[in-house]
Amino acid sequence: MVEQKIGVKDPEPEIPRLGGQVWHGFRSGGWLQGALACLPINLLPSLVLMLGGTLNWVGQRDKHLDRLSWMSLAAIGWVGLVTILAPDLQTSVPGSFNYWPFLLFFLPCSQVLRSAWLRLRLLQIIGVGSLLVSGLGLGQVVWGWEGRLEWGVMVVALRQSDRPVSIFTSANTLAIYLVLVLAIMGGLFLAGRSRGLALLAGGMGILLLALTASRNGWGIAWVALLLFLVLRRWWWGIGGLLGLSLMPVGAALGIPGLRWVVPQALWQRLADTIDPSAAFYSSTANRLHAWSFAVDMIQERPWQGWGWQSFAELYRIQDPPPAELLGHCHQLYLTLAAEGGIPVLLIFLGIWGWTLMRGWQAWWQAPAAEEGVLLGVNLALVSYFMSGWLDAVYFDGRINLLVWVLLAWINGAWLDQQRSAGTPVLSSEAETALRTTTA
Repeated sequence: MVEQKIGVKDPEPEIPRLGGQVWHGFRSGGWLQGALACLPINLLPSLVLMLGGTLNWVGQRDKHLDRLSWMSLAAIGWVGLVTILAPDLQTSVPGSFNYWPFLLFFLPCSQVLRSAWLRLRLLQIIGVGSLLVSGLGLGQVVWGWEGRLEWGVMVVALRQSDRPVSIFTSANTLAIYLVLVLAIMGGLFLAGRSRGLALLAGGMGILLLALTASRNGWGIAWVALLLFLVLRRWWWGIGGLLGLSLMPVGAALGIPGLRWVVPQALWQRLADTIDPSAAFYSSTANRLHAWSFAVDMIQERPWQGWGWQSFAELYRIQDPPPAELLGHCHQLYLTLAAEGGIPVLLIFLGIWGWTLMRGWQAWWQAPAAEEGVLLGVNLALVSYFMSGWLDAVYFDGRINLLVWVLLAWINGAWLDQQRSAGTPVLSSEAETALRTTTA
């Protein structure tokens, strides 16, 4: 006979409190989603959320650091050393904030982005954010939008310019941002995820990219599209792209008849790049002179560099003075070597190269459902690092943050694959802790 206790009820399931749910969502990647959602509006809340997520990660017992993580920490130390050894600390200390915070953010982002669901959600957030950026840029062109939106502090600023810049300070920066977005949206469309968003963001991005008249942006977009066609083995597309590309190049070189076919806005920008007699060839000449000056800086202080943000002042005081003042040398890799020294350049190249290698390996081994998005993110990063040969857009904190999150994105995808395959990447203690927390 089974005894029944009178007056004793079965315990009801415990319902998590709202605060606990919010905190769990924050720790599970909510901070990263919020940071990217705020990015097109204002950088400050994005940085605050990234800092909160990083502090939460620092407070965890098991950091799950692999060799790439330790390399990033070493880079932070070297950035600090360059800062201390700089001749001018007043410029080097604030300049170092272009580097070490993003290296630090890379670590927790790589860990939280082992979640396939979160990786997809971030790409969707980037696509939605690009609609605002493209909308503001098109508004500048069509309706002449400019001015500031302030709620106590500046939220969004649209500066007056002869070319659309949207939330950025230059058309070139906007163009590189659009190339990144187009690659990511192409990956989403290819994977059959959020195709409506991908088409809308991609269409607006293509239109605005054309209006930026950015030679760097156009060229990088062309190379990215060519790489995409090669990797997909769409040979007919490759032939068509190469054939169409010869027309504006021929028009820029002055081949008779082609200038009647190709829009002047296109061939004129190309002619300004290669023709010394063109009206705006000075842009090319200034960059060539800046690159030469940066090489001289490297030769004089090859190991410790001149300190962060030192180029602008040294370039200004040279004798004879330059025809046009520049804030940086418009080349990512020369900037790192001139201001931080050759060792810093090699460390960053190591981190970027190692991460990209993991990204392409993850794409090669990815299931069909994730192959498209991995291809899109990899092409976005390749496009960014190609753009570094002609500019240094990482001085815009929004681009810098986006690129480091994308690097963490492909690193997280690779770590997720290794964990699923049972391949040890971390130390044995960290692997055990990771399996325990994800069980």
